[in-house]
Amino acid sequence: MTFNITEVKHLIDSFIPSENYLYGIKISGEFSTVKTRSVPKQSKPYPLLSEVIKKQTTFETKNITGTVVGFKMPEYIDGVNVKDFHFHFLSKDETFGGHLLDLTLKKGTIELETIKDFRCLLPSTENFSKTKLIKEETYLQNK
Repeated sequence: MTFNITEVKHLIDSFIPSENYLYGIKISGEFSTVKTRSVPKQSKPYPLLSEVIKKQTTFETKNITGTVVGFKMPEYIDGVNVKDFHFHFLSKDETFGGHLLDLTLKKGTIELETIKDFRCLLPSTENFSKTKLIKEETYLQNK
């Protein structure tokens, strides 16, 4: 039996005791398919993330052993971080990886860790203190 990414997420959700905590997730196993992405290196002035993603490169492979690591974040965290699931993949031989877009899990182990301590450390640089930070949607509306 195999599990696609949606089924893996539903399985993880079935074991989560509360939607109010953050969860660390590790999936080790054999995958029939894995699809990842990576964005090109950026330079100043840094473009918006929505623009960067348009230039992303996707990578696909089949029959690979590796590890998925990531988080499930609660709804209220959106804006400080990304809500819901966020995964990255690294092959066992460390030659393939990236931000996970899709997978088919053939055989593996899923580990969950409840995270009850969430801290946000902000930079203490002059550049950070003088930059006006706003949501991308606000920036696009005012453009």
